[in-house]
Amino acid sequence: MSTNFAPMKSSKPVAQNFDYLLVLGFEATCIENGQIQPVKEIIEFSVIAISTDGWRETAAFHKYIKPTINPTLTTFCTSLTRIEQNTVDCAKKLFGVLKDFDFWLEENQIKQTNFTFVTCGDWDLKFVLPDECRAKKIKTPEYFTKWIDLKKAYAEHTGEFPEGGLREMLARCNLTFEGRLRRGINNTRNVCRVVETLYKSGYKFRSTLRSVVKDARTPAGERTYWGVDGRRRQLQKPTLNSFLEKPF
Repeated sequence: MSTNFAPMKSSKPVAQNFDYLLVLGFEATCIENGQIQPVKEIIEFSVIAISTDGWRETAAFHKYIKPTINPTLTTFCTSLTRIEQNTVDCAKKLFGVLKDFDFWLEENQIKQTNFTFVTCGDWDLKFVLPDECRAKKIKTPEYFTKWIDLKKAYAEHTGEFPEGGLREMLARCNLTFEGRLRRGINNTRNVCRVVETLYKSGYKFRSTLRSVVKDARTPAGERTYWGVDGRRRQLQKPTLNSFLEKPF
């Protein structure tokens, strides 16, 4: 079987840059057509902590959040996320949940370590959290300002950008989605499975500080991205083959 892991140099786990990877996922308020105004509000906040020492899950944080700018969830939002109005009505507001999360980091002895977040895309930490904090005049904790975009990490490791997002990455890992799609905690657990697969295949996680970009010199339908080594790399068009010769 052919493999899509052309850039892979090792089939064994390697020492990691971070003590902990915090796999994070949000669900937020939304409407069926267009952007909810003035900002999206986080209504589900999920984090799973993975210790890179022995590669094990050590703790999980899961909270619902009460929206205050648009306090009533749309029918579309409830249908999409399966989060009910009474669930968020009984929840803490964003500021309180951020305080709880900071305490959780302390309680699990993560805050003073070298940790970073892992997200499936830049949406959560580049836009949603900072936009909502800005609108509500909440100071965003410094540790939320750097993260690993799993899609970019995947692209760096395989040379192929996962246009189909989490589902595509799972399929290429010979995995299927577990649980209900669009539930924040379920998404987070499935992201963890892709993270573990990359780790087992020899990938060394690092902050993705540069975005995948379009390049005018790249042939139509293809893209390049800037690797963490500062070099531009070609992204191959997606194929249907799994990038693994056999599942782990």
